Amino acid sequence: MDLLQGKYSLRLEHLAGMELWIDQIMAVNLKTEMIVIQAENYYASHDIGGQTIQRKPVSGCSSGYVLYGLDTPGEWTRYSVSVKEGGTYQFNIRSQGYYDDAYGLRITLTDITGTETTTWGAIKNLFE
Repeated sequence: MDLLQGKYSLRLEHLAGMELWIDQIMAVNLKTEMIVIQAENYYASHDIGGQTIQRKPVSGCSSGYVLYGLDTPGEWTRYSVSVKEGGTYQFNIRSQGYYDDAYGLRITLTDITGTETTTWGAIKNLFE
């Protein structure tokens, strides 16, 4: 995904599958910069049903907490992101879900002008 330097609002949306425990959202500039977002540090959320979206303590993850309760398609969390260097970024999501379930997540970034850019996140098992 090509991003310019500046501030963005990032929305992580659950599209399919059962509940996920999400540890990190990572954006890596193919040149130099790596942006790490702790998934439990959201500033807004939209919860439809099932488990309540919340911060949950879990050992073995990067900060000791995960984002928990993203379990219904259409639910989302929102984060503030600062891009220090414009360029091409690859997004990855570090998460854990049920073994045989398929998942779909969408990342949408909105810049200060309101322009949206969307990508799909790759899922990585927390315990690999």
